[in-house]
Amino acid sequence: MYRALSMLVEAHHAEFLQDDLDYLKDAREYFHRFVDEVAPLVERMTNQVITILSAKNQELVAEMAKRTKDLMAKLMMKGLELSKLTFTMDKLEVRPTSSTAV
Repeated sequence: MYRALSMLVEAHHAEFLQDDLDYLKDAREYFHRFVDEVAPLVERMTNQVITILSAKNQELVAEMAKRTKDLMAKLMMKGLELSKLTFTMDKLEVRPTSSTAV
């Protein structure tokens, strides 16, 4: 997933730079808050450390997967808008051919 995100950002680096920097900044802040929340839990419960860390790790992974997928969807939409190969179906005009004209 993170390799796919890297590929998306690389394709239009200049246009996606701020979105990417915002994502990284938010992720770092989330990680720091997460560690600040989990560390005291682990210190107090020595016999349940593995259980607590496993549950918290699953929370962390789920949250980062959601954030990453949201960013990827946003960048894909922006990328489609930047692409010179996209077109609007509304602008497509259908003309009758000479064989169908009466």
